[in-house]
Parts: sequence; C-alpha cells; structure tokens
Amino acid sequence: MTAPASLSATEPAPEARWEVNAGKTKCRLIRHFTLSGQKYRLELAQGWSFGGYDWTLYGGALPTYSSATSITIALDPPAPTHRFKTNPHMFYADDERGIGWHDTDSRLFNALRDNQHIRITGAKKLDVALDLPNASNALKALEACENGLFTSWGIDAKQFRSLTARAEPSNYPGRWATTDDYPQADFARKNEGMTTFLLPVGPDGKVSDCRIVDSSGFPSLDQRTCELMLARAAFRAAKDGNGRAVSSFYINKVYWKVPR
Repeated sequence: MTAPASLSATEPAPEARWEVNAGKTKCRLIRHFTLSGQKYRLELAQGWSFGGYDWTLYGGALPTYSSATSITIALDPPAPTHRFKTNPHMFYADDERGIGWHDTDSRLFNALRDNQHIRITGAKKLDVALDLPNASNALKALEACENGLFTSWGIDAKQFRSLTARAEPSNYPGRWATTDDYPQADFARKNEGMTTFLLPVGPDGKVSDCRIVDSSGFPSLDQRTCELMLARAAFRAAKDGNGRAVSSFYINKVYWKVPR
C-alpha cells in the first residue's frame, strides 16, 4: 500500500461547490472540491445530542487514524487556529475514508465568513486547504433545511435556537440500551440496524414520549428502543435565556448489532 499523498495547501480547488443534504435526522452542509485530481468533500451538521457541530472531511488520499489524533484547523481571515481530536469511531458512509471531529462549542462554525480559506493539518502528512466563498448563503440554506426538520418534528425552531442550555442526560446514555436488551427473536435471526429516536423532554427533565425518526428496518428493534428510552433515559432540562427550565428534545441512536 502506498503512503497517503500530502495535499498541497496552495493548489487551487476547481469544481468546488456547496450543497445542502436534507436527511431524516439532520441536515448536512457539504463543500465539494478537487485536489491533485482527487475528489474530496467537507461536511458539517449540527450535533443534536451534544450540541455543537460534527465536521467530517472525506477523500481517498486522506490518512487513516486508529485512535484519537490532534488536528489543527485554521480559518483565514482572521487566521486563528483551532485544535481538535479526530473521532476514529465515527460511522463513515459506504466505507469511505474520512476524518471527523466535533466542534463542541461551535467556535469553528461561528467563525465562518464569506471568502475564507480553511486549512486542515495533522499527522501522517495531512495538509488540506480549500476556499469557502459565499459561505453566508450556504449557512442560510442549512438553517432553512434545519427549520424544515424542526417543523416535521413539531418543534419551535426559534425557541430551540434561543436556548442557553440544551436538555442533557443526567444518567449514562451508554446504559440505556445494551446487548442484553436485544429482543430474543431479533437476536436469533441476527437482525441488525440503527434506530434514531427523538425524546421530548419537559421542564422537569422527564421524557413524555419517544418517536422513531429513522428506523432500523425492523419494527421490533424500533419498539424495543422506545421501551428502553422511556424506562431509563433521564435528563437535566433545557434552559431559556432567563435561565428558566423549558421543554426541549433530545435525539440519539441505538446501533443494534449482534456480537460476533
């Protein structure tokens, strides 16, 4: 296997364009670009579960990391640098090679302006740069897409964006659904899939309902997911600009997978 190529930080990026992808559970803002004849794309999407934004860079010449690795992101102008840890446990589409990181406090997202350059550097000769023209219109398109999702979920987008604190789990989500909770018939048949759920959370932190926003493909797994969430999930309520506890929501997923 040949070593991943280093991508020049000064090479122009023809065929670059923005697009917004509206999925069942999130909207992704995507920037396509080409370097050294290779196609790449940069994706960002709001992290409903933990706040901030999830960023992913996809491309065939990217290095792979088996553990969390530091990367540096620079936006120019104003040219501050931001350091993040890559997430080697992210699920990449169609086994694509990707590098992901979580912008927890949205500082990178909030710094986006028109006519900037972004440069991503790190270990194993990672060095990628691209232009970000017309970012303001792209961000407006992303917001419009998210507003459509909120409407479909029965959520007030304006209220959600005004929150100073989101609903946060008060117990460990990793214990809400475990392999021991697998429905016996699904386990025997090796039925597997990802169930994405939405939980309305009241001002008292209690869960009032469970909705499946993206099915695993097996109704019994989806039903079991909601049974477990209603029985085990507990929260600290979201807060508005006055510090008052208010109603909000929480989205996450359960990956039902039979141990091998």
